[in-house]
Amino acid sequence: MKTLILVNMHALTETYPQETSNIEKTVEAFARKYDAKVLDIDQVYRAKTGQHLSVPTYPNPELTALAKAIKTEIISQTGGQLDTLILVGDESIIPMWEIRLDDNPVHTDSFYSDLDGDGLPEVATTRVLGNPEAMQRQLSETAEVGGPEATILCSEDTRIHLETQRFLDVLTQQGHQVAVLGRGGKERLPKSDLIIHFGHGTPTSLSNRFGEDFVTAKGMPMLPRHPIAIVDGCATTPPGSALLRAFLNNGGRAYLGSTETVWGMVPARHTNQLVMHFLDTYEAHPDWTVARLLIAARAEYARVALLSETLLELEQKETMTVGWDAYTHLTTFLEWHAYGTPFARLHRGNACPVFAKYPLVKDTVSLTVEKQNIVETTFALTSEDGQPILFLRADWLDSISDSLTLRIRQNGETLHELKGNEHIIYQRIEDICVGGYIDGELYHAYWLLPLQREIGQHCLRIELVGGGTQLSILPESAIEIWPEWETIEAPEEE
Repeated sequence: MKTLILVNMHALTETYPQETSNIEKTVEAFARKYDAKVLDIDQVYRAKTGQHLSVPTYPNPELTALAKAIKTEIISQTGGQLDTLILVGDESIIPMWEIRLDDNPVHTDSFYSDLDGDGLPEVATTRVLGNPEAMQRQLSETAEVGGPEATILCSEDTRIHLETQRFLDVLTQQGHQVAVLGRGGKERLPKSDLIIHFGHGTPTSLSNRFGEDFVTAKGMPMLPRHPIAIVDGCATTPPGSALLRAFLNNGGRAYLGSTETVWGMVPARHTNQLVMHFLDTYEAHPDWTVARLLIAARAEYARVALLSETLLELEQKETMTVGWDAYTHLTTFLEWHAYGTPFARLHRGNACPVFAKYPLVKDTVSLTVEKQNIVETTFALTSEDGQPILFLRADWLDSISDSLTLRIRQNGETLHELKGNEHIIYQRIEDICVGGYIDGELYHAYWLLPLQREIGQHCLRIELVGGGTQLSILPESAIEIWPEWETIEAPEEE
């Protein structure tokens, strides 16, 4: 594994004059441990220009010129062959790229991660930042693997919330003990090894969809278990983020967060699609670092969304007018970053699942209206069982999406009739989660559908009643039997 540690010792000395020596010693020790190369970009820049590398205040169009010069030097020093890039210091010490989409500035480290020039990121890139003690801890972490206690902060109903349900399922498969909190939770964070957040976020706080804070930068507790945080959606890590610094300064191990805010609240579209790629990668490679998981997920997102040529053009031009859909895709790709301990990994072990799963099919089953158009199974509910949910995964040719209709029947009664072109936002258990994303000629669909909750034996039938062309029901599909589940309501108005 080839690792490069990028430093700017002049800027570090100016920022932390009393601690520079300790930071430098920690960097050198880390480099010896991982056989990494250390590159002081200020020395190189000064040798070429006669000036120190000085990063201007954000936003500033000069930022990208500096970032491009740094990337050129990285390629020169490594031949473009690199597995891991570690940026020591915040964006005032080593600059982020500042590009403009539809005249909106977007700050990103993403272009540092593409050294082979194909437009897709391949280098796991992490930025080490915070106060001197935090940076030294991130570079001297002796236990890179987190513990099993996970907390999901989300006010949606997990049973029909695609991202949190998949996180809950995948994490328990890897041995995490997961608690889901819809409000409050500050007292839970010091007991957590992993923190997942879906909701609203700012550079100063994480909150639920009702605007109630889970935690603020000023109120950040000490985090003695050194948790990893995975925060989706809203911009919690733009330049100068107080929340990111509070998390890392108070003991956080690593933080995945966004520098921008983009719309992505339709199931498995845009931001949510990136989360699906992250979880698919985590399931396939649970021993990878979180930075490596993130870079692989982002690369897959860019591949599926056909972004590589546009990203290469954007890197060169620095500004583009693209329109809303492309803006959302590009910003989704560019915004999500890894901070903290470079080789942080998630826990692996054994744990009990939160809900029972009964596979709908053993292998992929193809349905057509003219031939086999039905999948049928049975399941039973007892007095101890909670809500049954159908998690349905399917693929079909995107060209038939407008004509495709799928009917879900339980004990002969039609519960849901689904259109292939529908995308529904969910809020309550009475709602459903319907969505997906396009991948070349295929459409990948995700459904979370409440079933009737009655004691006894049940017959479930999935019927393809419109569309004609083949639809594939995937083996991930399952009937989920949940325990009793607590949900939260909007706070009462005073």
